[in-house]
Parts: sequence; structure tokens; C-alpha cells
Amino acid sequence: MNVVPVLRVRELSCTLGGREVLHGVSLALEPGCFLAVLGPNGAGKTTLLRVLAGLLTPQRGELEVSGYRLCDLPRRKIATLLGYVPQSLGSELPFSVRTFLALARYPYLGAFSELPRQDRALVDEMLERCGLLALSERRVDSLSGGERQRVSVAAALVQHTPIILLDEPTAYLDPRHEAEVLTLLRRANRELGKTLVMVTHDLNAAVLHAQRALILAEGRVRYDGPVAGVMDEALLLEVYGHNALFVEHPHSGQRLLVPEGP
Repeated sequence: MNVVPVLRVRELSCTLGGREVLHGVSLALEPGCFLAVLGPNGAGKTTLLRVLAGLLTPQRGELEVSGYRLCDLPRRKIATLLGYVPQSLGSELPFSVRTFLALARYPYLGAFSELPRQDRALVDEMLERCGLLALSERRVDSLSGGERQRVSVAAALVQHTPIILLDEPTAYLDPRHEAEVLTLLRRANRELGKTLVMVTHDLNAAVLHAQRALILAEGRVRYDGPVAGVMDEALLLEVYGHNALFVEHPHSGQRLLVPEGP
């Protein structure tokens, strides 16, 4: 039985500032996949994510989400299909955590509508699931970076879309908060069936949490397959231009990348 992709990209090309940033990128994602988008700086990772979110318009190619052509959809409809988690939330967010999560229900409400009881229940559920109940009345802009990222992921879950796009969600986080956010994403994928597309520079986080990887280099796809396949000496030398050094995870045996010594 063939599974219909929840996200399909065909020969996507995008030009920014007169430079072609993406060159003929194609991709098809099955429902419930956790995809890590990898590659060096300037590879086109964030541009691809912004095109998938409908924030940038490609010059060529086709993009379908849940069977709809993205270019045919109004913003409100897109917001019921795609959630977007940026690298960081803005510095001026004078809302409580609970109010910020409630705002994520806007695609489903009419103008000036009061939040229905089932929507309030969803907010409560995600506050608990994401470990934010104790912070629910705090202003978002008073929180630490790790707490804000959990709020951002929780808002995407409240938005209740089948697909969530994440742009380096653990950037600038310390190891503890990075682990918290990645665990939250893994649970959203495995327990809630969310399809996740995560841009990251962290190859180890990708192989430990994602199922599939897409590697971009100079705007072109260099690898698309099982995430464990990225831990390949020849591939990493081709993409990143330096030799790789590996160790095995002490529990899973998964190959991980470590920095070379002096």
C-alpha cells in the first residue's frame, strides 16, 4: 500500500539577492517522519525551511502540503497545516505563556471570538506536556532561552498542525536545555504523530533523534536517506571539507562525530 506524502517538493529553486540559493531540490515526506536538514553554512537550509513555510516564494518548482498546492492556499489555511518554530522568539513579547499559547489557535477562530472550552483544554494539555504549568502566568519575554524554546514548541503543538518546521531549535542553548527541547520534539513525533522538519548544524543530535536526513551543500541535495547514513567519512569530507573522527555511543552503539584533537 502506497503512503501519500504529507509534504512533497519537486525541482524547487529559489533566488535571493540575485543568487540562486536552492537548485532543483526535491523531497517527499511520509506522515510521522522526523527529518533533519543538515549542511554547512550557506547551504540553503533556512531558505528551504522558509520556502516550505510559505514565507519565501520559489522561482521554480512545486510544493504540496497534505495534497494542496501551497501557492493556492490563504495564510489561514496554511496555518492549519504547517507550524513554524524560529531559532528564537522576539525580545518584546508582553504576553503570559498561557496567552501566547492561546494565540496559536487563531487560524481556527473568527474575529474577536472567545477561546472555546476545548481550545482552552488543549492549551492546558500542552502546558503540562511541555513542562510549562509553573510558568503559565509568566511573561514570555521574562523567560530564559531554553524556557522560551519550550514555549515556542508548545505553541506549535497548540496550533495542532500535522507538520512542524523548526529552524535550529536548540541553537544557543546549554546542554541541559538542548536535551529538554530535543526530548520534547521526539515525544511530539512518536506520541502525537507529528511530522517534523528540523534544520540543525548538530549531526549528533540528528542521528540520535531524527529518522531521516537531508544534506544540502551549495543549495543542492547531497544526501537523502536514513539518518545513520550521514556518519560516513567520504560523505562528510565531500560536504564539509574535513576528515571526520567517530566514536560509538556507549548504549546504542550509534556512530557519533567528535572533534579532532590538536
